[in-house]
Amino acid sequence: MNLPIQLHVQHSGLEKGIPIVFLNSLGTDLNMWNQQVAQLSSSYRMIQMDTRGHGQSAASRGPYSIDLLCEDVIHTLDFLGVPKAYFCGISMGGMMALNLSILYPSRVEKVVAANTAAIIGHESAWLERANLVRMQGMGPVVAGAAGRWFTSQFTDDHVDQVNVMLAQLAQTPSEGYAACCEALSKADLREKVASISVPVCIVAGEFDPVTTVSDGQFLMEKISGSRLEVLPASHLSNVENPQQFSEILSRFF
Repeated sequence: MNLPIQLHVQHSGLEKGIPIVFLNSLGTDLNMWNQQVAQLSSSYRMIQMDTRGHGQSAASRGPYSIDLLCEDVIHTLDFLGVPKAYFCGISMGGMMALNLSILYPSRVEKVVAANTAAIIGHESAWLERANLVRMQGMGPVVAGAAGRWFTSQFTDDHVDQVNVMLAQLAQTPSEGYAACCEALSKADLREKVASISVPVCIVAGEFDPVTTVSDGQFLMEKISGSRLEVLPASHLSNVENPQQFSEILSRFF
């Protein structure tokens, strides 16, 4: 049973209408979407939320599961009186958005699933990382994050922006991060995504080493009527290509 916990939620944009709910990636917080919010606030109602164990949301003791993280989202919508939403998630958040479409299709209007996959990485690697941060804190993960998240060109040209994202990672509670690693270690939607019936737009990063264009193509082939957009970016494509990413949201939603 998912017991209530404190979740940090932020509202912006229009006061009425179907909202866009933004779901963050592993090791970031709701501020990763600030550029999309700034670009789209005149046209949409928007809800940003910190996933359990991230940002200012509570980090209850693990293990977590993708289903549990999705329950948090539905409980939040219930609390806010939102019957249905657009969802935009990236990486772990993208997998959550797809899973919401499987578990709660009546609550989902459309989905943008960015830089994600039906299964991300390998179970053993996620469990090793969970153990690492519980023993040593976030330092070892922060050290290699820029290379996973951004192209080298973006890292060189946008040092301040990259440092802001790395600060989000460094400030993520180690238990929350570790428990989400455990959730990802067990998450496998490969046999389930074909049941998705809501409109889905998949966004992939051309240079993403974590969730590849091939992962995006797999989703597109499995999800009837879905589309695939490829941006010239690495793993955090909404940060590296904010304008193009926001234009995709605007066209699709």
